[in-house]
Amino acid sequence: MSATERPIWREAMKDKSHPLHQATWTIFREKMSLKTVDRVLSDQKETVIPFLFAILEDENLEYEGSLGNGFAPVHAIEILGHWQVPEAVPVLFRILEEIYWDTLLHDKAILALEKYPCDIRDDLIAFSKAGDHDRRITMTSILWKTCPGDDTAFNFMVDVLTEIDSSSRHQISFVGEMMLHSDTERAIPILEKHLKRIRDKNERERLASFLETARAGKWNYWKKDN
Repeated sequence: MSATERPIWREAMKDKSHPLHQATWTIFREKMSLKTVDRVLSDQKETVIPFLFAILEDENLEYEGSLGNGFAPVHAIEILGHWQVPEAVPVLFRILEEIYWDTLLHDKAILALEKYPCDIRDDLIAFSKAGDHDRRITMTSILWKTCPGDDTAFNFMVDVLTEIDSSSRHQISFVGEMMLHSDTERAIPILEKHLKRIRDKNERERLASFLETARAGKWNYWKKDN
């Protein structure tokens, strides 16, 4: 878009006859309901999805004080995940790579990926392996929700667990928790072995508590709800 070209969302917001008028007012408001999105926009996916990508390409919309006060890209991410748009997966990966982790956009990208079916498993693992250790830790929190009980996803979590340093203060129990959610029975004996190598007392007690709950059959299995 050139410097003199008016953004499509400004045209759509102003013109009630514009095909994206309703989409713009839905996405650029501070609060957005996905139920409303489904009711008013689900029949317009063919035009709305490219619109969502355009919003995410404009960095100016990320900031407070911009049109939508920074909420438009947040809502765009939410809708793409809710609709499980396949073409959005690399866009969500780019956000995780480029946007600082302690931001709403980064968090929303993770939550959006969690909405997808296990079809994106191999993409998640490939993205994980292309990054650093912290990225692989993050991906375990997505994989157990996209692919609960999946052998390939579970084995990846085991690999990530194995590479964590024994002096870690929270990462072993974090990945262990993901493994228990994914496949409780398989996770218990593996985590019992790793429990012995944990140096940090609080971390060791945390994982031991998880295992005690799991052995008692009281581990709450998380069921995906899309």
